[in-house]
Amino acid sequence: MLIISYFHIFILFIVTFYPLIFSNKYDIYYINYQFVLYLSWVTCKNECLITYCYKKYNNINYRLGDRANDMDDIYLIIQKNIYNQYILKIIFCGNIINNILVFYRNNIELYLILLLNIGFILYIFNLKLLNIKNINIIFGLIIIFVKKMIV
Repeated sequence: MLIISYFHIFILFIVTFYPLIFSNKYDIYYINYQFVLYLSWVTCKNECLITYCYKKYNNINYRLGDRANDMDDIYLIIQKNIYNQYILKIIFCGNIINNILVFYRNNIELYLILLLNIGFILYIFNLKLLNIKNINIIFGLIIIFVKKMIV
């Protein structure tokens, strides 16, 4: 099952460092990936689909969203405390910076970039600290609104 762990880390690396690795000709894929990712979090009870597949494979009784904050597949390669204290912060900041860079270089309105990133920040802040019920619905509506305005 390490293949899932390495695949997940590979995807995180690509997405976190996307603007440094790829030219803007692939931006449409990155932008669509971000929207699909955010919507999957919202619709899958804050659970990453890759991690969910890993958890379900290891425990047939696992229910979607039960331990959404635990990245069991990644913890096989990276210690939990190192991932949560350092790497998660790099991914979080990278995601925000990437959204700003990629959306801006594709002439997406600044207010949409800010709205998406503020929604993302509030969603993650709530997920990690507050755990307010149904805030993911608000984030989902922000995502749908921004996506419709871009298209």
